[in-house]
Amino acid sequence: MRIGSFSVDGTDSYSVITGGGIYNLGPQLGSLYPDLLAVIRGNGFDDVRNHIAHGEPDLQIEDVRFLPLITRPTTIYCAGRNYHDHVAEMRAGAVAPEFPTMFIKTMGSLVAHEDAVVKPKVSDCFDYEA
Repeated sequence: MRIGSFSVDGTDSYSVITGGGIYNLGPQLGSLYPDLLAVIRGNGFDDVRNHIAHGEPDLQIEDVRFLPLITRPTTIYCAGRNYHDHVAEMRAGAVAPEFPTMFIKTMGSLVAHEDAVVKPKVSDCFDYEA
């Protein structure tokens, strides 16, 4: 199941995305789950599956502007250098630390599908979490 958050005609919503289009779940499930984070926290995926099993896509991908998946995250905790391949891709000959590096990300660091990513002038490369 591919899920997403988006804006259409100035209204934010969330969806299931299929080859046939986008099921806009906000209007149908918004009273139970106002956003995608509420679906996740409320374990609402059975309600989501039921809706798409008995409905048709409402929109096409070209009709929407995607938003970051979770539009209002609280704190985003991250672990870096937490496996050997990741350490090796950072620099040749690097050794994995005994413990991973822990850091947080702010909401401003999230980028939506097809949005531009701006590399700061002080950085010589991107590191991304997919």
